[in-house]
Amino acid sequence: MSYAYTPAIWLPAAVLLVLLALGASSWRLRLAAARPFAVACLASALWLLSAILMTTAVDLGLQRFWHRFGVVMQWPLITATMVFAIEYATSGRWLTRRRALLLSLPSLAMLALVATNPWHGLAYRPGTTYPVTLEMQGPAVRVGLLLGMLMVAVNVGVFVRVFVRSPRLRPAVAVMIVGQLLARGYYGVRLLTQGPALDMTELALMFVISSGSYGAALWAFGLFDPVVTARQDAFEQFGEGLIVCDLDGRVLHCNPAAQASLGALLEQGAPLPALLRATAASEGPLALVSTLTLGSGPQTRQLTPRLRPLRDHNDEPIGQLVALHDVTVEQRARARLLAEQWASAALQEREMLAHELHDSLSQTLAFIQMQSSAAQSQLQAGDERTAASSLERLANVASEAQGEIRALIGDLLSVNAPGSNLCDALQRAVEHWERSAGMSAQLHLPSESACINGAVSPAAGVQLLRIAQEALANVRKHAGQEAQVAVTLALDDGHVRLAVVDSGVGFDAARATRAQHYGLQVMRQRAERIGGQLTVRSAPGEGASIEVCAPVAPEEAS
Repeated sequence: MSYAYTPAIWLPAAVLLVLLALGASSWRLRLAAARPFAVACLASALWLLSAILMTTAVDLGLQRFWHRFGVVMQWPLITATMVFAIEYATSGRWLTRRRALLLSLPSLAMLALVATNPWHGLAYRPGTTYPVTLEMQGPAVRVGLLLGMLMVAVNVGVFVRVFVRSPRLRPAVAVMIVGQLLARGYYGVRLLTQGPALDMTELALMFVISSGSYGAALWAFGLFDPVVTARQDAFEQFGEGLIVCDLDGRVLHCNPAAQASLGALLEQGAPLPALLRATAASEGPLALVSTLTLGSGPQTRQLTPRLRPLRDHNDEPIGQLVALHDVTVEQRARARLLAEQWASAALQEREMLAHELHDSLSQTLAFIQMQSSAAQSQLQAGDERTAASSLERLANVASEAQGEIRALIGDLLSVNAPGSNLCDALQRAVEHWERSAGMSAQLHLPSESACINGAVSPAAGVQLLRIAQEALANVRKHAGQEAQVAVTLALDDGHVRLAVVDSGVGFDAARATRAQHYGLQVMRQRAERIGGQLTVRSAPGEGASIEVCAPVAPEEAS
């Protein structure tokens, strides 16, 4: 027989099966880095198989053949391992067909040198002693060994870079680095002390170390787990900034987007930058500001930090994730929409103002014309007493008209600029009314956050403001100087409620409605324009209440 059985083959055979299982498991994943890893496993298995067959071979020629085969298999192993490390570090973006062809040249060259060795003797020189120096190395093999060590160094260096830059992958990468150093260190020491010919048991032990480390990385730490890979890629490539902190608020890691936004402010191990932290100490060590503004002018960016807890498999807190949501585009779009809404509201207000001037000022001017004609006729008839009375009424009406025009101009100037909110505009309107009327009013507004968020659209805000101004004007005219006045604005259940209540002399609300009182009619039209409803409650001697309820985002009437 050409081969003789020995019990020593069982350990190498078991290691060979493990290598094949590793290669098959990685190949089925169809991932970029998994393919060179599978090739490395296959080359390792073939190298170990050659050692087994060399050890069990009886014929010296077979021993030398399998020894040469094992020398050739080292090159695909080293090359595939290096490619695997680079592909894993670059998420499969590095290897191209041209690079794959160039990297395969050393293996093909070694195969050619071994096959043609009888003509040049560069690969090996036949030896006389087995197993230590079965065949002495030629110059080509010695050069190849040095180049192989360099490729192994590149392999380890790439893994170290991944370890430093990717904290989430550190357990798997650390295991592979340790396995590489131990296996290659063992092989190097064996090569320097006893020569190049490792027997199958020694080779099996070397692969136990390397395959054990890769097996742990593959199965225990999810080396090629698509979920782990997807999480890592998503974290690194996510368009918004992500910062991982410990429970004390120290920065552990950040993605490129966060680095681009905050730059040198994010130092590993340093506390979270002060500009991200809220000022109120009662909010806790990791409380964040509501909005972060970076840059100035056209380059201004607004970020909204959000804090999320990180928990382990036992649901115990292990850290915090800070997400920097860029709201610059949203804020600019909101500002443009707000400007458009204000423009639309301004057009509607002009139309409403034209109706008001036509219905009120034109009537006043018509009355003034009628009274002046009557006074002129009375003077011509010699009725000076009646003419004086007509002129007095004429002066009173003109004075009232002048007051109304001034009040209207003041009300128009009290409307806030685009981009502000109804609360501020209403407060200024009440303050203007108090100065002009010589009376005081209590103003009740919703929470500051509801006002700042701009819950009421500009279109609805203008109409509500005008209703409040008209109601306050009626209080000034009819309620009396001693009346107590309250203006209330409330937001609840998707609706805005505005109420102007006074404790003045009151009036007959039903009669005023039937008579189509002009002021009430205008307020009712304004409420209907924003999809709301006006409610009037009053009785003689019991004060008056004007209340309007409308949705916060009405469908504006065309």
